[in-house]
Amino acid sequence: MITSTPQTLAFQSVETPCRNTKVAYIRCSSSTQDFTRQKIKMETLGVSKIYSDHITGRSSYKDREGLSKCLEEIESGQILYVDDLSRLGRNMVEMVVETTKLLEKGCHIVTLDGRLNTTQFPAEIVKLIIAVLGYGAEMNLRDINRRCKEGAELYRAKGNHWGRKHGYTNDQAKTVMEMRSQDLGYGTIARSMGMTVSMVRRIIKRYEVAA
Repeated sequence: MITSTPQTLAFQSVETPCRNTKVAYIRCSSSTQDFTRQKIKMETLGVSKIYSDHITGRSSYKDREGLSKCLEEIESGQILYVDDLSRLGRNMVEMVVETTKLLEKGCHIVTLDGRLNTTQFPAEIVKLIIAVLGYGAEMNLRDINRRCKEGAELYRAKGNHWGRKHGYTNDQAKTVMEMRSQDLGYGTIARSMGMTVSMVRRIIKRYEVAA
């Protein structure tokens, strides 16, 4: 009688990327803002890796190192979380292009504003939603830029200076210029006016350009 001895087949273990890993991209527009609120929000969703940029929404794509790295490293099956679709582009074309690349790569996108979750709809519906949201985001950005421009023009029309405060009055600036016209040095003027030398230089430069 011939008996067969069971054989154990040895398979080589191959490590594969974990599908459905959650990653996120966050951005702050100014140096006075930080990522704390956004990071906490993403971490509560179980995000395993966060990419970030400290840069304005109107900045060039080449300057967004965090976004570029995110789009390059994200893998098929992973889910990308963003605050809203505008994080992926400055206008409708950029948003549609980048989201389409992600979908073709096999990735999913979820926006925290609740407007998009590609895990819930077929590809055809997702593309339609993205086109509509991209158009809406671009119109909103244009409206914000228009209102900011109008506000700046109104501010200037009232005789105000738009931007950083000078830290000195017009009378002080006139006195500085009068002292400078007498060939007094920056240090002498600064000590007399109780200012820093750099402030004296700024005043003189500003008024010389205006003249």
